[in-house]
Amino acid sequence: MTTIRYFAAAADAVGFPEEKVTSETFTTVKDVRDYALSAHPHAANVLDQCAIFANNTQVTDFSMPAEKAESVDFLPPFAGG
Repeated sequence: MTTIRYFAAAADAVGFPEEKVTSETFTTVKDVRDYALSAHPHAANVLDQCAIFANNTQVTDFSMPAEKAESVDFLPPFAGG
């Protein structure tokens, strides 16, 4: 089981902060990302801009095996001052 968590504008766009999905459905973190984009097409413009973290570490290699990802987080760009 993988928990997909959406933060800030991503949660607003999707309509909820998290969902649980069966990790057997996905081979890689890219598959999890593709699922989120296809399951929430109304939020795709926000999700496309998000940094993605798996197990609290930013993902740079989307071929990471999904079964190793207990959580996959979508964090949109933040502005601050």
